[in-house]
Amino acid sequence: ACFTGQTRQGEILLASAKNINIAIEDTLKNNLTIFNSSDISEFSTDYDRANHGLFSYFLMKGMEGEADTNNDKSITTNELFSYVKSNVSQSALEIGINQNPSLVSMEDKVLVNW
Repeated sequence: ACFTGQTRQGEILLASAKNINIAIEDTLKNNLTIFNSSDISEFSTDYDRANHGLFSYFLMKGMEGEADTNNDKSITTNELFSYVKSNVSQSALEIGINQNPSLVSMEDKVLVNW
């Protein structure tokens, strides 16, 4: 997740910060899985209620077990992404912004199990 060069208080850390774009074909060639905090034209935002970024908060909650929708004590790439995207997008709308996470992945892998 990225705050595009600003602290939580809005102070500039990096002058002229830019969004980062990932070449999908390189990602797929190298078998990487990438969870992006927002879509290419959006910015990531804080989640004041949790004292975290909106994306980071729901990513951590999902990995703690909330994304285990089928209760098999494991969380896959698709389960985690579905949980994160749904919660981040809805919570962002509630505070009046658009933030829609995206996923680049070749396959649905088990990320966490217990």
